[in-house]
Formats: sequence, structure tokens, C-alpha cells
Amino acid sequence: MKKKIVLVIIIIILLILDIFLFFNFIYRHYKNKHFLEKYDISLANNINNNEFKINKILLYSSASGINKNNNFQKSNWLLDIYEYTDIAIFFEKPKTLSTSNTIKELNISNIKYNVASDKYEPALYYLDGNNFGVNTITENFKIDNILEYTVLNFDNKDNSIMYNTPVFFSDLSNPITLKFSNTLLKNYSIENTEKLVFDGSLLTKTPLVLENLEASISFDVEITNFLNEKYVSNINIKIPIENSNETIFNGKILETKKVNLKFLKQ
Repeated sequence: MKKKIVLVIIIIILLILDIFLFFNFIYRHYKNKHFLEKYDISLANNINNNEFKINKILLYSSASGINKNNNFQKSNWLLDIYEYTDIAIFFEKPKTLSTSNTIKELNISNIKYNVASDKYEPALYYLDGNNFGVNTITENFKIDNILEYTVLNFDNKDNSIMYNTPVFFSDLSNPITLKFSNTLLKNYSIENTEKLVFDGSLLTKTPLVLENLEASISFDVEITNFLNEKYVSNINIKIPIENSNETIFNGKILETKKVNLKFLKQ
């Protein structure tokens, strides 16, 4: 008799334990589902309700060299040869300006490079927009960690403000302009038997092939509006070195990318 009572008690305890575990599983599943739904809705709202969007990126790729030989009577050029890409990033300009869709602060950060060799020397520079497509590099404009812009509250229609310092207009009327540079060869000797053209065709004087020129760069564009709301968008750019008609060895590559890059509210 006692054995039967003990067995019944054990069965009841096991049933109660099973019921508890079952309802605990249901509760946790519902709780997690509810949390994920709230997170997804919140994330979607952060993306869809923000006021900022990048709609176009213009890329100009070519190459050039820095002459290390000051004696032009010598039989050889001595060059540091680099490829470069000028980058112009355009915001979609709002139809009506407000405190939520105009920019108070802007910076570039979290810069990362992916190049074909660890012997190369990639770098990113602020670019004066008036020098877009020009092969000169201003070392003072090199970005080490972060580039902070001076944001102005007018559109510069009279061109009273020069672009020789990082300037951006709060109404999104000018693009972000940057220069990516990748030094490929240092102190490279080229016989001085003909006039050199300092564009992508210079690369044909070297043993470099297209695969050696493959590169990409990524960075964050961080903005703050006049409500002190912060947004960020990660930009990832594959450096154009060829298209359906030509390669950088022909001199240059110009590419216009229509994009729809939104910003995530922080």
C-alpha cells in the first residue's frame, strides 16, 4: 500500500514538473518573440523615420607619380607611383528644410582599407571639391582617425566660402568630397626616353596588372541634426578600375553610382 502511495506521489510530482516546464517554455518563447518584434519595429522606425539619405556617389579613378629625381638630365625617372580615386558623396536634398533634416555636425570616422598587398600604402584625404579629378595630393588634408567638418548655415550661392578646409552646408547643398590614394611602387625607375603622361596610362610602364590594383574602402558618415539627434551610415566603396569599355590603364575611369543609403539613428 505504501509503495502505491509513493508511486502516485512521484507521478503527480512529475506531472506538475512537466506542466511547469511546458508553460515556462511557452512564456519564454512569447517573451522572446515579443522582444524581437519590438526590436525589429524599433529598428525599422529608426531607419524609415530618419530624414537623411545618400542618393549618388561619383567616383573618378586614375594614377600618377611623384618624381623623386630632381635632376631632369638623368636618363631615368624615379617615381613613387600611386592609384587614386576622387569620391563625391551626394545627399538627397529635402524639399522643405527643418531642424530635423538639416545638419549641425558632420564627421568621417572608422576608416578601413582593403588592398591587394600589405606592401601598399593606402590613405584617405579631405578633397577640395574644386580639385575633383586632379592628380595632386595635399598631405595636410590626410585623415588619420577622424575628419570633422565645419558646418555652415547657408548654401554658398555667391561662392564666398572656399573649400580649402573641410566645409559642409547644413542644407545638404554640397557633396562630401574625399580622395583615396594607394601608393603601389616606391622609387620605381622608368627610362627617360619619352614624355610621361601622369594618368592611369603611367601604370602600363610598370609590371602591375589589374588584379594588383583591386581595392576597397569603408568609413562611417556620422551626422547630428539641429534636434541633436545622431545618425550614422557605413559607406563601402569598391575602387573602380575597369568598366565595359576601358580600364584604368587607358587613363581614367569615371563611375556614377545611384544609391539609396539610409542612416541609422543612434
